[in-house]
Amino acid sequence: MKKGINLLSELERSRTEFFSEISWGTHLCYFYEKKEDLLEMLIPYFREGLEENNYCVWITPEELNRSEVINSLKNSIPNFKSYLHNNQIKIVSYQDWYVNDKTLNLDLVLENWINHLNQALDGGYNGLRVTGDGRWLGEDDLKKFIDYETQVNSIIGNYQIIAVCTYPIDKFNKFQILDIASSHQYVLAKTSKSYRIIENNDRKKKEHQEKILQINLEKIQKMEIIGILSSGIAHDLGKFLTIIQGYTDLSLMEVEKNNPLFEYLNYIQKSANDASELIKQIYSFSLIKNNNEEIIDINEIILPKIEILKILIKENIEIKTNLNPKLWNILADSGKIEQILMNLLMNSRDAMPEGGTIIIRT
Repeated sequence: MKKGINLLSELERSRTEFFSEISWGTHLCYFYEKKEDLLEMLIPYFREGLEENNYCVWITPEELNRSEVINSLKNSIPNFKSYLHNNQIKIVSYQDWYVNDKTLNLDLVLENWINHLNQALDGGYNGLRVTGDGRWLGEDDLKKFIDYETQVNSIIGNYQIIAVCTYPIDKFNKFQILDIASSHQYVLAKTSKSYRIIENNDRKKKEHQEKILQINLEKIQKMEIIGILSSGIAHDLGKFLTIIQGYTDLSLMEVEKNNPLFEYLNYIQKSANDASELIKQIYSFSLIKNNNEEIIDINEIILPKIEILKILIKENIEIKTNLNPKLWNILADSGKIEQILMNLLMNSRDAMPEGGTIIIRT
């Protein structure tokens, strides 16, 4: 008998530790065998929520009616009547919450959760603590519901919500259980001595991949900006070099070869030509895409580049666009189109030192 008491206290202790550690934006599923397991998990869950000034919503399954839930909570939570009287906890059947006019509208369900959160925050509560059970789901509804759970999983981190989704383990086959588990951040498991939380490896792997993709995307964007800036600098240098080369050529025509200045001018001309070759290399670097022709919509080339190109334009110059939505596609190298766009913008900028408007029209 003593062993049984110690076992129970260890289970309770693991539950208490678990509920004290979960934070906002947590979405987990709990697979249970019988109704007693469900109550054993959810009563401490809601006790913690009520004591922490959370607004609580319990969507009850078929085998638990409202009276049974209230009696279980009342017997386990001190001052539960006051929480109920103050409307801090809402108890709703699955039919009234998930099924509206005999139709499963999960977009509306998600909207209701957000509305309840906003009402809770407006009412002075710290956030929303919820649970819903999946026993009622048929095979067709389950597929939709897993998609819904996946959607919840992707956005819950932005909200002050903790959601424990419960599923009877004998209701679903192993493949369905895997699908359910993969649509949550964590799986809560009960062993003989304690509760333990299992992080979803698929989710963890996906988050890691998304992080790597984000880092790579940022690197690509930085390289693209560097390319555009390099191209702009090369364009300006090219103009200066054209002037230098032109006046050097004119000077060489006026100076005799035996004049010491002729040798100096030759050095200037050679250096200008070398600089011109270097500028061509910078142009090549600035072309992010390969010089491959493809069928493109030129509007789709222009629009993403406008914001980046604005960093090269003075504040006293406004850029406007007038892009024809019915424009025909063309066969072209998108990288070269971007280069042409950049050159036109730079020339327009230089032509308006006092400011003005650049209009890009297709």
